[in-house]
Amino acid sequence: MEENLLLISQNLQDAIILIKNNKIVHKTNSYNDIFNNKLDENLDVKGNILKVISNEHKHIIDSYKYEKAFDKNFKIELDDKSHKWIWMKSKPIIENESVNGTIIILSDITRTINDEVNKKQSRLKFVSNITHEFKTPLNLIFSSIQLLNKKMNLNNPCSNEYLKKYLGIVNQNSYRILKLVNNISDDTKIDSGNDELNLENVDLIRFVENICQSILSLISINNMEIVFDTDIEELTVAVDIEKMEKIILNLLSNSIKFRKDAKGKVSVEIYHDNEFINIKVRDNGIGIPKDKIDTIFSKYTRINDNNSLVKEGSGIGLSLVWDYVNLHLGSVDVDSEYSQWTEFNIKIPNKTIKEEKLKLYNYEQERIEKIKVEFSDIYKGEY
Repeated sequence: MEENLLLISQNLQDAIILIKNNKIVHKTNSYNDIFNNKLDENLDVKGNILKVISNEHKHIIDSYKYEKAFDKNFKIELDDKSHKWIWMKSKPIIENESVNGTIIILSDITRTINDEVNKKQSRLKFVSNITHEFKTPLNLIFSSIQLLNKKMNLNNPCSNEYLKKYLGIVNQNSYRILKLVNNISDDTKIDSGNDELNLENVDLIRFVENICQSILSLISINNMEIVFDTDIEELTVAVDIEKMEKIILNLLSNSIKFRKDAKGKVSVEIYHDNEFINIKVRDNGIGIPKDKIDTIFSKYTRINDNNSLVKEGSGIGLSLVWDYVNLHLGSVDVDSEYSQWTEFNIKIPNKTIKEEKLKLYNYEQERIEKIKVEFSDIYKGEY
C-alpha cells in the first residue's frame, strides 16, 4: 500500500512537500518542475518561493508560517521573463494537540488563470461589441422618429414614399435589436444548461429546400443566386425544427453578408448514408483567413475584414450553430480559401424517433418573420 501511495504521489503534477522541524523530509518530483529545476537545496520552501516570487506578491509569502493554515495564489518570475501562477495550500499536522509538521501542496495554475483572463477579455470585448450593436440600430430608429416628428410638428405632410422610407428603417432596425436579444437569450440558455432538444420527425429535404425558397427574394436583390441539390428526394429524420432552422438561416445569412461585390453564389447540398446526413453550405464570398478558421466558432468572435460589405455582428451566431449541431449529437466543420470561397459542413445522425405521424413543417408566415430577424443586418433590399 505504501509503495502504491508513493508511486501515485511521485507522478502527480502537483508538488507535495512534508515539513518537520522546519525542514523538508519528503517532496514529490513535481517540486522541482514547479520551479523549473531552479531550486536551491540549501533553502526551505518559503526561501525558494521568495527567490522567484514577483515583487507585487512578496507580502503574501513574507507573513507565511509553517504552523499556520495557508491557501493563496501568487505569481513567480522565470528566467526568460515569463511567469507562472502557483496555488499554494498548507495545512499543519496536529498530533496530541500540537503541531508535528506541515503538508504543503504547490500547483501550477497558470493555464487556469490565463483561461480566466481570456474569458474576461472576451466578455469585455463582447460587452463592447454588443453595446455598439444595440447603439447603431437604436440611433437609426431614434433619428427616423425625429425626422417624422419634425415633419408633423411643421404641419408638413409626408408623402407615402417618405413615410415608407423611414418606417422601413424603424422596422428593420427593430428586427436587428430583436435578433440581438434572441441570440443573447439563446446563448444564456446554452451556458446555463437549460436548452434541450425537442426532436420531431421531419422530411429534411423539403424542410431545407423550403428555407432556401423563402430567401429567394433576398438572394436575388443582393445580386446572388442559390442552388439546392440532394442525393435523395425524401429523407425523414429527427431534428429540433426550431434549432435546425436557425442553423440553416444563420449560414445562409452569413453567405449573403460576406459576399463579394460581384455576383455571388450559394449552394446547399444534402447527401446521406445509413449513419449520417450531411448538409453542406458553400459560397463564393470573401472567405476566411487561415489563421482565423480555428476560432470561427468561438463565442464573441468576429472576423474583422475590410473586404466585408457588412461590418455588423455580435459574434454569437456561429457559436450557436456549433452548440445546436452538438445538441443533435452531430458535428460542424468549416473550410475556406481566403477571397475565394467558404464551405460549412453539418453532420447529424440519420435517425428517427417513434411518433404517430410525420410532422409537416410549413408555417410560412412564422418563417418569414424569422427570416426578417435573421437577415435584419443585411441592408440591401426589402423583404
